[in-house]
Amino acid sequence: MSRKEFFTIAILAVLSLGGFLFVSHWTYRIGFPLDDAWIHQTYARNLAGGEWAFVPGKPSAGSTAPLWSALLAIGHLVGLGPYVWTYFLGWVVLVGMGVLGYVAIGVFAPERKNWRMWGAVVMVLEWHLVWAAGSGMETLLFAGMVTLTLVWLVADWERWFWLGALIGLCAWVRPDGVTLLAPVGVVILAPRGARPEAWGAKLRALAATGLGFSLFFFPYLGFNQLLAGAWWPNTFFAKQAEYAVLQEVFWGTRFLAQLTLPLVGVGVAL
Repeated sequence: MSRKEFFTIAILAVLSLGGFLFVSHWTYRIGFPLDDAWIHQTYARNLAGGEWAFVPGKPSAGSTAPLWSALLAIGHLVGLGPYVWTYFLGWVVLVGMGVLGYVAIGVFAPERKNWRMWGAVVMVLEWHLVWAAGSGMETLLFAGMVTLTLVWLVADWERWFWLGALIGLCAWVRPDGVTLLAPVGVVILAPRGARPEAWGAKLRALAATGLGFSLFFFPYLGFNQLLAGAWWPNTFFAKQAEYAVLQEVFWGTRFLAQLTLPLVGVGVAL
């Protein structure tokens, strides 16, 4: 990627996110669309004051995304919270998504070099991603980490330890990030080409992935256990209770509903 291409992506991200914020201000006012964003801001503000708590003086594990709350705390430390720093972070991650789009096209269609920039443009202009960048939520950061993991696997970059570390770090953004271990395991164990790898190489790759994953994941479990006496954050159990009613729906219906998700937004064009 040339410097000119990078700056083009960055400017497009400014225009798309800035346009969204301008329209938001014009139609109503600047803010965050979900109360979850304010939960992150509360943890961030208190962390900037020296404690991990929702209610000052009462440590708790009520943030689903500790890493995101920690990043937001920087804004409160430098006097740019809650809005300016949060929108800046959203812009940075949106630019990162554009770069990932550029790289992904190079991986999926290496013979189509002229398409790489279009991959970046689609990412920074896709309205779901732009909304996520301005939402104050960890959603876009999580999407970026998931996308990076999948591109990593398709590109066959290997470096399994670092891929495992990425997935372990992903748990600090959303606990469901651990499900990324499944596609990694499939890729490692699946036969490749005419001469499949020896089982020794596969086991070494699995061990390296597990070691990298453990580097961040076990501290995450310890963090929750220390704060709340449970391995998962409070919100993890709250979500289970909230969505328990969905278990009454036939599993096949739920599965088919998931298949419609790629048809939302830019997925229709794909």
